[in-house]
This record gives sequence, structure tokens and C-alpha cells, in this order.
Amino acid sequence: TNLKYVYFEGDIANYQLQPSMFSGCKHLVGVDYNGTLTSLPVRFFYGCSALQFEIPSTLTNIGDYAFYNCTSLSGNICFPTNVTIGTYGFGYCESIDEISFAGAPAALGDCCFYNSGVKKLDFVCPKRFYWDSNELFDYCTNLEEVTLPDDMTFIPEHMFANCKNLKCIHFPKNLKIIYTYAFQDCGLETLEFPETLTTIQKNAFAGCQSLKIVKIPRATTSLGENTFSGCQKLESIEFDKNTTLLAIPSY
Repeated sequence: TNLKYVYFEGDIANYQLQPSMFSGCKHLVGVDYNGTLTSLPVRFFYGCSALQFEIPSTLTNIGDYAFYNCTSLSGNICFPTNVTIGTYGFGYCESIDEISFAGAPAALGDCCFYNSGVKKLDFVCPKRFYWDSNELFDYCTNLEEVTLPDDMTFIPEHMFANCKNLKCIHFPKNLKIIYTYAFQDCGLETLEFPETLTTIQKNAFAGCQSLKIVKIPRATTSLGENTFSGCQKLESIEFDKNTTLLAIPSY
């Protein structure tokens, strides 16, 4: 289709928006509407590679694949409090620069920002994580700096895996668990964890080829298999003198 612009006459709330409504409309640039937009169904703008769309503060439900592969969706996006973003909601949106949240999201689906262009992230812990694979920012190769909130007690599987330019991570003060492959193949150079960290699961930092220095706090009692496997530049792992590991893993 050659559709470029869409205008909804009257209040958008009076329309029954359908799944995949504009899916595959590669030439669609803009959508105008009146009233309050609160929800987008699954695959609504799937593959709309020319789309420019400002996320309104009222949009609290974004369905699976809603903006998947919208490669022209750009700039800084601030999501409203209680937003739910479905699986691959913004996957492959390679022109997004920065993501922030006005308040705690209700839920974030698996891979919701997979392979997007985000460079800087000021994350807010959602009220609920989905747990199937949860590769929230996997392959965000432009991501350079991440700040995680202090109320976040764990980092999910593959959350920042393959973020090869991620140099700076501000860990939460109350962090307890880093799950498997969370930072696999990242660009981190130094790791200094909060004193609350108890567990680092297997392969959490495997393949971090720029990693040089790691400091393990006193509370850490469990390091998984291959935690630092493939970290070719790793020079030192410093343990607190009172650290008691239940098992010594292989690297």
C-alpha cells in the first residue's frame, strides 16, 4: 500500500482499533487523531518503517509487536506511569535515542526493546516482569549508559546481553541477584557491585572482552559456572576478605 497519512475524525475513543490495522504500511508517515489514546492492539504499526509518532502520556497499553521494526521512530521517548509494553513492542526500532519512564511500568514484555537504537536508559523497575526469556534490551548495540533504580533487587536473564557498547552501569543499591547471561558480550570494563549482592548466575558476564577489574562484595556467596568465561582482558577479581563462597566456579 502507498498509504502515507491517516486522520481519525472525531474522538479516537469512538473507534474500535483492530490488531494489525496498519501492519506492513511501509510508507505511512503520520497519524492524526482527536481525543485520548489509551491503547494500541497487537501489531498495530508492525513494519511501518517510515512512521513518525509521538507516544502520548495517556497511552498505557502497547500490544505485542505494536511498533515492531518502525525504524524511523526516533528521538527520546518518555513512557507514562503504569504503561504495559508487550513482547517486541519496540523491537528493531533502531532510531530511538533515549528511553525514560515517568513512573513504574505495570509490565514489560519479553524483548520489548530488542535490537533498538537506544543509547541511554534511565530505567524504572516495573511492577511485574514477564519471565519467559525477558531479553528486554538484548542487542541494543548503541546503548552506552544505564542507570537502574535502587528498588530493583534482581536483573533478569539476558536483560543487557550483546550490548557491546555498554560501558557504564549504575547498579541498584539493593541488588541481590544477577540472572544468567544478563550482561553477556557487553563492553563493560569495571564491575563494582553493591554490598547487597548475593548471587551471580552462570554466564552473567561471559564474553565481556573489555572487562578488566571485578570487585566481589562480602554478601556474595554464589557465583555460577562460566561467570566470566571469555573475558580475555580480565586482570583481577577482588574478593572481600570476609566473603564466603559456597562453591568456586570455573571461568
